[in-house]
Amino acid sequence: MSSPLVSAGDLADMLASVTVLDIRYQTGGAPGPESYSAGHVPGAAYVDMDAELAALPVDPDGSGRQPAGRHPLPPTDVFESAMRRAGLREDRPVVVYDDLGRSRRRTGVVAADGTNGHCDVRVPRRRLVMPCSEPAGAPS
Repeated sequence: MSSPLVSAGDLADMLASVTVLDIRYQTGGAPGPESYSAGHVPGAAYVDMDAELAALPVDPDGSGRQPAGRHPLPPTDVFESAMRRAGLREDRPVVVYDDLGRSRRRTGVVAADGTNGHCDVRVPRRRLVMPCSEPAGAPS
């Protein structure tokens, strides 16, 4: 891997040889699936933050505190299933993007992915402007 950061132009040039994950999510904002349906990077697979990239926060003592954070990492089997569904393969680099630029969520996916054995994970240098491509359902 050269650099974990890719420009929008580099991403466009490498679409045929990478797996692209759209992980858009905003607390109180537009739901990620709706944003994905409105437009996404060609060939990108949507991965849902709440259902696939995070476990439920835990409150083991009933105190109302969430010691694992708002979006703790999911169980390994849930994460691996989501990555398989999204088309992740060991022999292809992965580009992960959201709609906020360099966010903690994306960093969490990179960290989780790295701990699950995939080494070539990249992120856009800057925020991608959406919609930047076809709506969901269009041929990619």
